[in-house]
Amino acid sequence: MGSGYLSLLAPIMAVAFASFVIYDSERLKASRFALGIILLAAVISPLGAAIKGFANMDFVYTGEDYSSSAVEKTLEEAFCDGISRAVCEKFSINTENVSVISEGFDDETMKAELIFLYLSGSAVTADYGSIEDYVNSLGLGKCILEVYFG
Repeated sequence: MGSGYLSLLAPIMAVAFASFVIYDSERLKASRFALGIILLAAVISPLGAAIKGFANMDFVYTGEDYSSSAVEKTLEEAFCDGISRAVCEKFSINTENVSVISEGFDDETMKAELIFLYLSGSAVTADYGSIEDYVNSLGLGKCILEVYFG
């Protein structure tokens, strides 16, 4: 258990114990008020330290700096992956047998000048013309399909 929990739990337990020990029917209201003040002070004091510590925190970002070329590369990879998945889903091809590379990718329009689609493995038996026409119909760039046997 952390020291923060312990610093809250200890006064609560002490006040609860004291309320059983100090039970006096004549002074019940006054004793509950006094124990409430003690409990309130015990709960608020760690919060004050936490707020003071929060005010002194440094909020300068020291993480990884993302350059525009890294963002473009990630967008291009996502673009190629999306085309690959669309082809695999449309033509029931295993994703490991299709790879896509783009050339002249524009991250603003999300289009490429050329889209190279490579089929291998069991995908070589697919209908090449239909796949190429499908990718061209997406309007993302001119598709060039190549097949690798081996």
